[in-house]
Amino acid sequence: MNKLEFKIIYKDGKYWFDEKFPNQLNGVITPQEYSMIINGLHSRLKSVSFFIYLLFALVSCLLFLCKLFNLNFVPFITIIILTSVIDLALIIYCIVFVAYQKKG
Repeated sequence: MNKLEFKIIYKDGKYWFDEKFPNQLNGVITPQEYSMIINGLHSRLKSVSFFIYLLFALVSCLLFLCKLFNLNFVPFITIIILTSVIDLALIIYCIVFVAYQKKG
């Protein structure tokens, strides 16, 4: 599998992509370069190690919020999970019932 690798460089007070992206002008990249970046990020998201990295980052952010607001971790994570389940149920309801009724 061909993986896209790029670096972001800070120079002249601006952030730039490395020399693999030659068409940039004042920090603006072309749509082709943008799609290359998005495809590279999507290929990284498919890997298990990147998912585990994101999971650890999420847990550390949750622990930080718990310590910041003096909350217990278990009730805090329970509230977040319940909210996520309710949001997912609403999204599924909107997709299945509302979009289906508008189609017919």
